[in-house]
Amino acid sequence: MKLAYNLRPAITINVPAASSAEGTTTCGNRLLGSIEINWLDNYLQTTALPQLQSQGLGASTFPVFLMGNVVEYIGTTSNCCVLGYHNATSSAATGQTYAVSMYDNTGDFTGSSDVSVLPHEVAEWINDPLVNNPTKPWGHIGQVSGCQNNLEVGDPLSGTTTQVTLNGKSYRLQENAFVSWFYHQSPSTGVNGWYSNFGTFRSSAAPCA
Repeated sequence: MKLAYNLRPAITINVPAASSAEGTTTCGNRLLGSIEINWLDNYLQTTALPQLQSQGLGASTFPVFLMGNVVEYIGTTSNCCVLGYHNATSSAATGQTYAVSMYDNTGDFTGSSDVSVLPHEVAEWINDPLVNNPTKPWGHIGQVSGCQNNLEVGDPLSGTTTQVTLNGKSYRLQENAFVSWFYHQSPSTGVNGWYSNFGTFRSSAAPCA
């Protein structure tokens, strides 16, 4: 799948103090922002996405909210940090899919650098747009400490990146697992018979219970 992009003007989100926090980092203005994820997701679904509909947003487009050195926490700042996620406004076929991604130049998160979160979320959206495509249980790998059973192709390899140069600039891209890894297909239908796009996985997922 080849995606075209349309860069839209920046939007400002005024986050209440009760749903935000601020930390320090070593780059830029040395600030790291964080937003409570449920507040943010509600704002995107009820305010930001409806506002973008007047600009042509619809079910056939995939809006990505790219934030610079801003993360999310879940409920409390001690449960931090989410660097990106994807979701949909409805489980129906007409639901609006979308994603949030951090552009990371903090150096504070192991395995994360510049755009690495973005290919994670885009690949997961392609494979699991409504976050409910079922798989056999897998886990205890990447960012997953327990077991899960959906086709989230970025999670097993969170933190595994490869440097790619495009138009004279270098970017860190996260590796993603192929469908064959989740469904225990042998041989893999992926390129070179691999189970992930840069070849880190050479066999399918281990059973998880």
